[in-house]
Amino acid sequence: RIDQNLFRKVLISKKWHLVNTLALQERTNFSYKEIQKTPYVTYILIAINVLVFLYGVLFDKTDLLINLFSTHGPSIVHGDIYRIFSGAFVHVEIFHILFNMYALYIIGSQVESFYGKAKYLFIYFFSIVISSLLSIMFNGNIPSIGASGAIFGLFGAMLYFGYNYRVY
Repeated sequence: RIDQNLFRKVLISKKWHLVNTLALQERTNFSYKEIQKTPYVTYILIAINVLVFLYGVLFDKTDLLINLFSTHGPSIVHGDIYRIFSGAFVHVEIFHILFNMYALYIIGSQVESFYGKAKYLFIYFFSIVISSLLSIMFNGNIPSIGASGAIFGLFGAMLYFGYNYRVY
């Protein structure tokens, strides 16, 4: 014969377990899309790079862009400090910009999500400065263009994040 009191306790505990399980599922049942942040800063950086590229290609101004905005050591020494930053936004060949912008989209979106918009911009522009200075140091008089240095800086930020916030 079943003890009525014991049966009630088991039924109540099962009911509470079911209610708690459903509540937990409700709290944790979300899709990735709900928590995914839109990488607006990455989109803006990609748009700037693409617009500069299109300007150079459509109006046949690629030589002018390289002459005025590339990272060029002697020009920077003579006062064109803006070239430290501007060279990272100039691309000449289609594959150069396609690969750089694809990498910026993939890596930049993650770094922006991990660090936030302000730190992401700091990392990006700090990487531009360091890569431009290294380019000047090792290339001397050869002008350099492209966002590769900034993208490698973002890779470094991801490596740092992955190492310091690993789960194991």
